[in-house]
Amino acid sequence: MAKKPSPAEGGSSLLKRFFWLCLIVLIGVGAFWAYRHKERLEQMVYSKDHEDTIETFETAIQPEELLARQSRLLLTPQHSFGTVSLLFAPHLLLNVKYSLDGKTSKACTALWDLTDGELVLNTNNFDHSQGFADCLVSEASADDFRILHTLAIRGGALSKEMICKELGGDDSVICERIENLKKRHLVIVSNDIVRIHVESPLIKLEPATLITRPFVQRTIIYKSLLNAQYTIADIESLVQAAFGSDLAIRSTRLVFIPIYEIQVNNPDGS
Repeated sequence: MAKKPSPAEGGSSLLKRFFWLCLIVLIGVGAFWAYRHKERLEQMVYSKDHEDTIETFETAIQPEELLARQSRLLLTPQHSFGTVSLLFAPHLLLNVKYSLDGKTSKACTALWDLTDGELVLNTNNFDHSQGFADCLVSEASADDFRILHTLAIRGGALSKEMICKELGGDDSVICERIENLKKRHLVIVSNDIVRIHVESPLIKLEPATLITRPFVQRTIIYKSLLNAQYTIADIESLVQAAFGSDLAIRSTRLVFIPIYEIQVNNPDGS
């Protein structure tokens, strides 16, 4: 006759199952986190003095010329310039195809700043968009962007009635989405007027960067690289949500934009 498990043995079996279930969940969560932060983990395995080759632009200006142009940084005659360091900011270069009207297709290249989460508009003066970083933090959806793009087209502000008219569909659903955007501080609603909650908002309708110079290969040390605040997966998710279901990302690659860091010495030498 088979021996029946005692209550103690049964409880032990349940505890073991619960332990293994928790372990599997933790491994899954850890694997997902590692995937989302893959680029950051890869950077951590190198020492600060490790050398590597990156894609970047040639520096268009020398440090001496830069300092001559930036004298306004010296608040008084007693202030002086200290060291000037050449650093490299990580950007994601995306080759995409998309459609604005569903009738014609376009192809373009987008350069996305991984330090501030904004789209670079051109490589002449490196103007950036204004507003995508907040959308990244709030994990804005495609439906959110339909409202934000409608506001952007109309100068950044519009009444709820006009938004509903522009978008069509169920007014109550659209108003509910507006309230959701308000809770996440992406819009402000005042006297029935909805406004994008960004100073001088510039949310582009097309994922395009005007690139006016070629990329070159350059050997650098890792301590000259700025840390990325956003991952490649973050930007890819944002681009898919922001520019419609017809957008397809053909390819991506990591590039770096050269910037100068200028140290200003106080009169006391600090």
